[in-house]
Amino acid sequence: MRLRRAVDFPMLGGRAGFDGLRLRPPSGGKGLDLRFGLNLERLDVGQLAKALDWPAFTGELSGRLPEAHYADDRLELNGGLTMQLFGGTVAVSSLAMERPFGVAPTLSSDLALENIDLESLTGVFGFGSITGRLFGRIEQLRLVDWQPTAFDAELHTRKARGVRQRISQRAVQDLSSVGDSSFVGSLQDKLIGFFDDFGYARLGISCRLADEVCHMDGLGAAKNDGFTIVQGSGVPHLDVVGYNRRVDWPTLLERLEAVSKGDVKPVVQ
Repeated sequence: MRLRRAVDFPMLGGRAGFDGLRLRPPSGGKGLDLRFGLNLERLDVGQLAKALDWPAFTGELSGRLPEAHYADDRLELNGGLTMQLFGGTVAVSSLAMERPFGVAPTLSSDLALENIDLESLTGVFGFGSITGRLFGRIEQLRLVDWQPTAFDAELHTRKARGVRQRISQRAVQDLSSVGDSSFVGSLQDKLIGFFDDFGYARLGISCRLADEVCHMDGLGAAKNDGFTIVQGSGVPHLDVVGYNRRVDWPTLLERLEAVSKGDVKPVVQ
């Protein structure tokens, strides 16, 4: 079965289209074989997030996959997709799926994040308030039954003209509780509790997930075998330092869920 011409149709506030579709039904001991090209134009990420019960993301999804091939219970997609999210861009590449229509489907891909507005991102996840621009990558991502089982991720901020870099007291506490880290001040320790937010020079964190353990790192080494997650700037000067480089992944997810529900309360030390 073949498409005689390309077709497109409205979908999630935008348009989706197929071209070059060819389907060979199972026969002669061989399973279904399906090939097609896919075009997505300005799909509403908000509608998609609601349909999949994701957090309240907003933005648009566009992209072209010149060829997708489904055979032997595996779907491979050539090309990439681009999402306009939180004032920046998330590029998705190296997409592949195993058992997309069966039990425990598996998805693998690479993601690149560029110029994400941290204030909008942290607002969606209820993670306190952090302002600035976020860049990074999530490579070798593997989802089994839509749950992450492996990835190699690194996220960091970059200074941008006219963009303030501030982190709230609540975000400092949430970040500390999630990453088994602590925050330390300078000579102004006694004054830290009187400030709602703090300036920072850089923010960075990485996690390599394997065998349900997140191997964590940050901007660089700190005292007592720690690693810096937030490098403070200005007065009062406040750094966030992590000490546990191996974090149990299910425990980390529980902490993230607690943070998103506001169960973690700010504590000034």
